[in-house]
Amino acid sequence: MTTYQSLDVLTLHPNAREDGATTLSRAVEEFDPGLGRRVLTDPSGVTGRSRSWLWTCKSREEIVALRTWFMARRGKAIPFWAPTWRQDLELQAALDTTSTIATVAHVGYTDRAFPQAARRHLGFYIDGTWVCRQVSAAVAYPSTETEGLTLASALGVAAPLGTLVSYLTLCRLDTDELQLPYTTDSIAEVSFTFVELPQEAP
Repeated sequence: MTTYQSLDVLTLHPNAREDGATTLSRAVEEFDPGLGRRVLTDPSGVTGRSRSWLWTCKSREEIVALRTWFMARRGKAIPFWAPTWRQDLELQAALDTTSTIATVAHVGYTDRAFPQAARRHLGFYIDGTWVCRQVSAAVAYPSTETEGLTLASALGVAAPLGTLVSYLTLCRLDTDELQLPYTTDSIAEVSFTFVELPQEAP
C-alpha cells in the first residue's frame, strides 16, 4: 500500500467501462434577514468534488484486498488520498531523478489552483506506480506559456514527457456500508463514491 503524508493512497486503477461521475460543490453560507437582500458567502473558497468509480475484482485475492482496504477506512471515518486519474497538468520538460522543478503547460495553476492547499498535491504515474509530491511554490512564464512548479522533494525516478500528472485529492467514503455484488465466486464489482475534503488538506 502506497502512503503519502501518513495516509493511504488508493492506487487501484478504476474500471473505465463506465465513466465515473464527478459532482462539484461549494460550502456556501447563507444569511437571510427576512427583509432585504440575502447574502451568500463562501468561507472556504475551494470547490469540493465527489466522484464515483467502478472497481472490478477478478480473483478472490483481489476481493480480499478490496474488503481489507474498505475495513481500514472504517466507513467514512478514515480519509485517504485518491488521484483523479486525469491529465490535470501536462509536463513540458522531462524530469530526471533529482529534478525539483516541474515545467507544465500553462493552465492558470499559479493564479487559481496553487492558492488552494487542496490543489498543492500531485501524483506522477510512472511505470505503474504513483509517486506523490507536494508543490511548495509556483510561477507562471507567460512568454513560453508554461508554469514552473517547485516540488517539496525530487521524485527519485525519471518522469518522461507524457507522464500522467494528476491532482491528488484528500477524500473519504460517503458510506459506512460496503455492497459487493458477486458475478461468480471469484469475480465481484463495487461502485464507490468519494467525497473530497478540501479544507482538511495539509
